[in-house]
Amino acid sequence: MKHGWLILWASLLCAQVETGTHWPGVSDFPRLKSLGYSFVVTTVDGNPNNWATTFDAADRAGLKLIIGIYNPPYTLSNGIWTITPTGQSFIRYAQSRSALVKALFVFNEPYWVDPWTYRTSLCGQVSAADLRTLRTEIRKLWPEAKIFHDIGAPQSWAPGGEVNRENACIGNKYADQTGVADFVGVWYYPFETNGYLKTQALAAMRASLEFTKTRMGAETVFDAQAFRCRNCGGEASRFPTAAEIKDWNCALRELQPHAISWYVWRQNLYDDYLANYPALWPNTSPSACGGTAAAPVPDLSSVASAATFQSALPMAPGSIVSIFGERFASEVQVAGTNRLPKELSSTAVLLNGDTLPLYFVAPTQINALLPYDVPAGNAALQIRRGTEVSGKLTLRVADQAPGIFTLNEGGTGAAVAVDALTNQVVTESNPIAAGSFAVIYATGLGRLRAALATGEIPMAANEAAVRPVVTLNGNPVTVLYAGVTPGYLGLYQVNIQVPSSLAPGTYPLRITQSGVASNLATLTVR
Repeated sequence: MKHGWLILWASLLCAQVETGTHWPGVSDFPRLKSLGYSFVVTTVDGNPNNWATTFDAADRAGLKLIIGIYNPPYTLSNGIWTITPTGQSFIRYAQSRSALVKALFVFNEPYWVDPWTYRTSLCGQVSAADLRTLRTEIRKLWPEAKIFHDIGAPQSWAPGGEVNRENACIGNKYADQTGVADFVGVWYYPFETNGYLKTQALAAMRASLEFTKTRMGAETVFDAQAFRCRNCGGEASRFPTAAEIKDWNCALRELQPHAISWYVWRQNLYDDYLANYPALWPNTSPSACGGTAAAPVPDLSSVASAATFQSALPMAPGSIVSIFGERFASEVQVAGTNRLPKELSSTAVLLNGDTLPLYFVAPTQINALLPYDVPAGNAALQIRRGTEVSGKLTLRVADQAPGIFTLNEGGTGAAVAVDALTNQVVTESNPIAAGSFAVIYATGLGRLRAALATGEIPMAANEAAVRPVVTLNGNPVTVLYAGVTPGYLGLYQVNIQVPSSLAPGTYPLRITQSGVASNLATLTVR
């Protein structure tokens, strides 16, 4: 899969795959932090006097919380949600300590399990539309609240999915799962009596990751299940070995979800769980996957703009480029927040023999930054892994080659844009008002008015040497600024004013520089 603007932004912010766990006790928090964990998934009871115990423990340990109330304080009747007084108090308390809250844990398996009676139904319990409405109701109390549901395999419930095909009664209840949650927990148990089912488990997790990102608009949390259960209908029939748990840990990280939560750390519902195996705890951590293997020869196949993935087009100085192939690295490695390195995981990118700054390397993709001083013309691109060097690929460089990042990560459809006033991402369901100011994110706008050393993070505005023309619905709009995004490398922004005369609708958006046109994206106006 091509990793587009989501991983690009994650790499720019040094957002490694976060690590957490389900259901630890507060006494476990310091140990989890020492292992490199950054959050815990947990619940509290309905007594407000007890809430501070969990929040204070997380604060002392330096952990964030995905937190809810056991026995959910949300009731549904005739499509209308009611949040109990206790639930309202809890949401306001969580808001008052928002620095500790990653998300509110609302429901566990709401498609499959009735949250109030715990009865199960293959016809679907709480619909996607009802969950979307609940998210809206919670945000009336806390507008910035993030919502988490553990769902499992949301794609299976959508039309065409396995569960949906086998149960006609589901119908279109989960056809549209957008807006259900901000974070979605997905899982597949790979450790069974008949072996370590790694291949099929990874395929399932990859499918869930793709669905969650593209069809739900949510971040994916992999529930890295590692427990044993004699009463789970044949699933989770054994606990993993040390080698299996480390391998599963590293394999999941390579898929680049938002986070991994080990399920479960401690829960008496199951016969065995991670808390019982201190010797295995380091195998669940981010650092367990830091080693490198003997380097095979990398195979370089194509290079493209990180915004458009159009490999046939030239790239401009200062562009973020995505390089594709095989055997680039054994794992994903992401750059830090200071100066971009020129080597990650023993891998480097060579342009005419000179190394390029790197955002991240993965087994089949590398994102790198072209120097601002690279001349127009043809350049030779190679990958070096250890002492092994790939063959050469010709990279065409042009003075300008604008590309707009898009939400679908493929260079088409809705642009990656925010409302300049609210900083909210503009989508079809969250359009920008006519007359407002939008920030469009792009790459490939070329050299800058003020010189910037390659790899140096710009800390202030710095305009592109050639100001672009932006058209919306085929008509030029006012461009207020076009240049680097302060604090980010290789990321340009184009600030425009949306014409106040535009009627509501979704309009084609394009950036043109010196006659060179970008990909065609869209912007939705209300």
